[in-house]
Parts: sequence; structure tokens; C-alpha cells
Amino acid sequence: MTSDTSPRPIISPLRARMIAGNLRCRWHGARGGRPNGIPEHPHSRAARLEGRRRWVDRMREAKARGEITRFPNGARARHLPPLSKDPIIRRAQRIVEAWRQFTLRTSGVRPKAAIPACALGD
Repeated sequence: MTSDTSPRPIISPLRARMIAGNLRCRWHGARGGRPNGIPEHPHSRAARLEGRRRWVDRMREAKARGEITRFPNGARARHLPPLSKDPIIRRAQRIVEAWRQFTLRTSGVRPKAAIPACALGD
């Protein structure tokens, strides 16, 4: 019995070869979906846009009722620092931000960024 010293190919959970430099196979990675240059079918585009419109309407109604404060997956607030690319640090940043929002809500103290500039210096 001879030992094979060549590296074994990395196998994804789908048991298919992964794309070089990626952790996913070609069907579930960056190459999944329609190739570049092929236009989206008009009916598919219309259905996608209609679904988005309905979702936006639902979110606007929920915001008007006070159920949510902002749209899910919306833009990050401008006063917050950018999130780290490291998932552990990113999670810690989100925990700290959630804790800060909770303490601000429960204590009633406004952050300095929310206080008008004239009230700070005068």
C-alpha cells in the first residue's frame, strides 16, 4: 500500500469541488444564478419589483404603527463607526451597540450627538 502525498481536494458540504479561493461550490457560490450579460426575463423582473413594493408598503405601515423604528437591513446610522470584517469583532460591536441603545432607552439620558450644538457650548 503506497501513501499518497498529494493534497486532497477540499470538498464543500454539497460534496462538490469548491471554486478556487472560495468556500462554496460553483452552484452555491458567486457563480450561481444568471451569467453576466443575459438580461432578466421581463416577467421575473416585474414579479421581483412588485414583491419589493409590497414589502416596502408593509414596512412603511409597520413604521407608522410604531412596530419598528427603521427598515430591516437599512443603511447603518451615520454616527456609528463602520463594522469590522472580522465576524467575532462584528458581533461584539453589535452587542455593545444594542447594550448602549438599551441603557439610553431605560435611563432617559440622550447621547451627546442628539443634543443640539448650541446647548453644548452655551
